[in-house]
Amino acid sequence: MLEMGGQIGWGKFILERFEPAAKGASVIVFHSPFATAYGPSSKPVCHFIRGVLGGIFTGIFREEQTIEETHCAAQACPFCLFETHLSLHLVAMTESGLVTDWLHSMKKG
Repeated sequence: MLEMGGQIGWGKFILERFEPAAKGASVIVFHSPFATAYGPSSKPVCHFIRGVLGGIFTGIFREEQTIEETHCAAQACPFCLFETHLSLHLVAMTESGLVTDWLHSMKKG
C-alpha cells in the first residue's frame, strides 16, 4: 500500500511508526488528492484513506482498529497524519464485560 499509494495517485505514503506489540502505527501521506480536491477545511477530510488504512491495520493486528486523521493537508498542514487506535467501541464492550458475556452465550447456544 505504501508504494502503491503514489502509483494510483493517492499521494506519497510513509510508515512513520509501526509497533506490532502495542498494535499501533502512524502513516504520513504527502499530496493527498482528497485534501487537494476538498480545499481548505477546519477538519480532516481524507476519509477514504482513513477507511482503507483502518481495514489494512485491522487485518495486520487482527483486532479492529480505528484510524484518526490527526493532521490534514486541507487544514494547511504540510501532510496528512493517520494514527491507529484499538476500536473504542470494542474496548468499551470488552471493559464492560459484554464481549465475555456474548462469548459465553454463544458457547451455550
